[in-house]
Amino acid sequence: MLRFLQLEWFKIRSNRAFWIILFLNLLAFVGFLQVIANTYRNVTSSEEKNGKIEILRPFFEKPFSYPEIWQTSAFFLSFLVPLSAILVILNINNEWSSKMLRQHIIEGLNRKEFLLSKLIWLLVLTLIFTFFYVLANLFVASGEWEFSNTIFYFAILLFTQLSIAFVVALWIKRSVLAVTIFIAYMLIAEPLLIWFLKKNGLDSIVPFLPLEVSDRLILPPEVFKFFSPEEYKKRTDAIQEQIFYTMLESTLLWVFTFWRFEKKDL
Repeated sequence: MLRFLQLEWFKIRSNRAFWIILFLNLLAFVGFLQVIANTYRNVTSSEEKNGKIEILRPFFEKPFSYPEIWQTSAFFLSFLVPLSAILVILNINNEWSSKMLRQHIIEGLNRKEFLLSKLIWLLVLTLIFTFFYVLANLFVASGEWEFSNTIFYFAILLFTQLSIAFVVALWIKRSVLAVTIFIAYMLIAEPLLIWFLKKNGLDSIVPFLPLEVSDRLILPPEVFKFFSPEEYKKRTDAIQEQIFYTMLESTLLWVFTFWRFEKKDL
């Protein structure tokens, strides 16, 4: 394992683009959450003819206090996954463009070892982005620090969706095309597919879609349950099942990738 980490470190230590995008991810996580939190707090402190909006204050401030902020921030920061995915896609594209993969094979690193090194590297990136998520919460939250299972759920979501980005980049050698396909599927294709399935009474399929399966690990802020209590409770009760389905689909994705990569023309 240490050998694989050293190999990946050797590739990225002088890669300026990697460090710039990584830093942009950190700024995006902290900045995006700060903007949302400030917007909420400005709304609750705004003045109306009848004075401050005291009735709404508990609903708008609570999402940014421990422990609920973990859920609130995970919901909003999950929209930044495409930015994190760019880092993964560029990393794989660098293997193709520099013909580094072929060089590894010539030097004795077999295909399974190459994929294993990338799997370990993806786990490291997941930990890094999860740390950014925790750091963003520390900057924004109020109240006494409190642990939440949502940290674990967010890490699973990151690993699952970054794995999909990795597989897309592995089969599509051009980074711009790979990024376009991944983001188009995330923002356009899957939402349209969800709409189509629900419209045709096929709601039971929706929780198993490639991105939706992990998206359902993250609940919307608790304020949303006032708009649809039954749906919110249903999503809450299904969290444990979604963890199982997400990890199962991630495992199958990697197993298939290992199997198919053995036959890929390099």
